[in-house]
Amino acid sequence: MLLVTGHAWLALLHAALLSLTIWASTARSNTAQRVLELAPPLIIIAFAYGEVALLIAGLSIPFHDATVQRWDAALFGFQPSHQLATKLPIFAISELLHVGYLSYYLALAVPPLLLYARGKANAFEQTTVVLCVTWLIGCALFVVFPVAGPRFLWSSPPGVPDGPFRRLSMSILAGGSVRGTAFPSLHMAASLSQ
Repeated sequence: MLLVTGHAWLALLHAALLSLTIWASTARSNTAQRVLELAPPLIIIAFAYGEVALLIAGLSIPFHDATVQRWDAALFGFQPSHQLATKLPIFAISELLHVGYLSYYLALAVPPLLLYARGKANAFEQTTVVLCVTWLIGCALFVVFPVAGPRFLWSSPPGVPDGPFRRLSMSILAGGSVRGTAFPSLHMAASLSQ
């Protein structure tokens, strides 16, 4: 039995998804086949995000958190990502901001799904392609200018109101946040691309 070790499984997965994309693009006879053609790039961008940390480490690229922190200090006079929650420890604001953060995941999935469900194949295709390109540009920028972000630098500031949406956000970040992808905001770029 052949065992795939190390990161070779990632290369195999990419090759399989690329093969599926090429196969599906040879015949564009119906919408279902078009979706099959566009599904692998959507899967690939999720893996590309996860591979950012591997590329940063493999290329020994330094993190630029100090630079971004200087920008924050110059613009705001303090570190909003670390101090704002303690300056405004208001439960409703905290929960509203965390709902906004969580809405990003819906903003990625809902528009393409609605377009597909409504039979708008061209709009679905354009949205998916723009989303993929935006995501890949973001991942490239993360590799060139990695920023770990406050989550990896500081513990949670004291006095942050704790609620269900904050806990859900923290759980998602703990399970899937990649060090080096804090800036620029892929949340904003991907949401605006749709």
